[in-house]
Amino acid sequence: MPTAEYSGLELKDLRVLDALLREASITRAARVLDTTQPTVSTVLRRLRPRFADPLMVRHGSGVRPTARDRTDSAGPRAARRDGRCPAA
Repeated sequence: MPTAEYSGLELKDLRVLDALLREASITRAARVLDTTQPTVSTVLRRLRPRFADPLMVRHGSGVRPTARDRTDSAGPRAARRDGRCPAA
């Protein structure tokens, strides 16, 4: 995904995505961010079309990143690592 497509992202949304990637749970991500589970779910729903990817999928009692985010250099995790969008 080109850098320009990251320009409209809000830092709070990236913080939610970062917490989801670290915690592998919507509930735990909400707890870490001191917010509610519905808020985290809403942000995830808003980010999915932005990245043209589900980003996280249910796995057991939690969530895990999609294969694209784990392997694709255009995924959101890679964008943070490469400096194309700000760290959360």
